[in-house]
Amino acid sequence: DWRLTLGIVATLLALSFAAMRMVMRYTPCEHKPPVSSEQGLSNLSPLALIGALGRHLEAVARGTLEFLSCDESWLVLALVVLQQPLLAFGDFLGTFAHDIFLMSYSNSALVSGAFPVGQLIGLVLVLLMVLFGGRQTRRPLYKAIAVLSVGAAIIPAWLRLSVGRVSSTEFVVLAVLQGFCSVAMDYFPSTMWCMHLGRKNGNGSAMYMSALFGFGYAVSFCYNYVIGLVRSTSVEVAFNVVMSVASCCALLSAMLLARHASRNDDLFADA
Repeated sequence: DWRLTLGIVATLLALSFAAMRMVMRYTPCEHKPPVSSEQGLSNLSPLALIGALGRHLEAVARGTLEFLSCDESWLVLALVVLQQPLLAFGDFLGTFAHDIFLMSYSNSALVSGAFPVGQLIGLVLVLLMVLFGGRQTRRPLYKAIAVLSVGAAIIPAWLRLSVGRVSSTEFVVLAVLQGFCSVAMDYFPSTMWCMHLGRKNGNGSAMYMSALFGFGYAVSFCYNYVIGLVRSTSVEVAFNVVMSVASCCALLSAMLLARHASRNDDLFADA
């Protein structure tokens, strides 16, 4: 299982290293004028409507390329990619609770549901800080997310080393903590960057979000498919790989986020 773990981590490291190489020659993203939009589509003829829709699609493609032409966007993309194994941790948690820790079906289901409960708690706290704390809380929030990501690296490593010594109650608590520690890194930095760059370029942040998470979900599909194949052969190997990769990705995410925050002071000055 160590060969598979090293292979997956090496692939994710390559993506992160490529992003970091681009950030090392970082230049601030240039302001670009807003992409003009067509008005009054309902009053156009069918041929004119087709032409207008084509121009809209061209504007979307151009806006996406502008987004990816900014070096820092590749670092944020690496963050999104590195979060996919942490989400897969929650996907396989119930299976591992039953097959590895020999818990009953009911307790395994409880463990599986504990991870999204932790995510919900983390999201609610982040939203409350953003809504009521204002922009002065952004930098402390980024620091807190990086620290929580280190916690998200410790829990999978602890579970891998504690097979047979964790009760069902302890497993539920660890699952809640893992969801709590990992959820903010998955959503907040990428959303903030897309909103920041959207204001700067005059384009919609939703277009940038779709570019990031579209690629991230493709990586998630491939990763889960590989883990599913491994699990069909050996549940123990799949468990070791998932826990090891989750720990490595969480640590890498903390380092990349610290780098990202240190190079973008204007990110914390947006209204």
